[in-house]
Amino acid sequence: MSDLILEADLQLQQPALIAAFTGWPDAVEASSRVVSFLREKLEATRVGTIRSDGFYDFASARPRVNIRGGVMRGLEYPGTIIYSWRNPEGPGRDLLLLEASEPNLRWPAYVDAILDLVTRCDVQAVYSFGSLFDGVPHTRPPHISMAVAQPELRRSMARLGLSPVNYEGPSSIHTALLDGCRTRRIPAANFWGHVPAYAQLSWNPRITLALLETVLALLEMPFDLQELRNQATQVDDLLDRLVEADSDLQRQVRGYERRHDKDAPTGSLPSADAILSQVEEFLRSSQEDDNEPEE
Repeated sequence: MSDLILEADLQLQQPALIAAFTGWPDAVEASSRVVSFLREKLEATRVGTIRSDGFYDFASARPRVNIRGGVMRGLEYPGTIIYSWRNPEGPGRDLLLLEASEPNLRWPAYVDAILDLVTRCDVQAVYSFGSLFDGVPHTRPPHISMAVAQPELRRSMARLGLSPVNYEGPSSIHTALLDGCRTRRIPAANFWGHVPAYAQLSWNPRITLALLETVLALLEMPFDLQELRNQATQVDDLLDRLVEADSDLQRQVRGYERRHDKDAPTGSLPSADAILSQVEEFLRSSQEDDNEPEE
């Protein structure tokens, strides 16, 4: 029995599937907000889900509880929700949006459920979005890297100025999905927004904006992103002030800038150890500042 549950009979025109997953591959919610932004702005309709049973370790991906005034209001378990959007312009590309928590268990079965959706809805392309911390400065254009399921897709991605990924190390559900698409010869790509390691924010709209611009360019969809651009500018200004007030952070950012300006982007994802080292360095310097005696 398939783990896919469709709640409507979908008749879509040349749909593309846009997917993002909260959790490890979603630094500062920069990638999951891509799908939630599209869902809200397009007023997409919920059309299905993937059964959560057996895919999540609730000690790692804990359910979210809602208690108000001491009264239990609800408990939300991690899972997957699927939405659809029909292009109002008539014949054209429709969309399927997949919002999910990254599963902890049984990745092959989970990917099979997504690919069941792809087959049943005759999806033409699968695009997934992730974000990660990296040694990049917020003072330069966001760095977006990509990996594709088929070599011939690299040319179409190159026109967007994206860097191909070169990486060996721990993977995410994105690469499992990409590999499933490769095996079944389904056109697919996944895109990574590189978040400054020192920008420990709840959300970084600048990276979300760059990822959105990527998918909208691929889909050739016009979209008003001015509100998001304004939010990104506000966060950039905040980071400017934080850097200006911290001489150690200034040196770190200037080093990132020199490396960025000297070397063309390679698309290499940092190793897990490198990511951890950069985050620990930032947190350690912040802790040292907090422990300094006040004058």
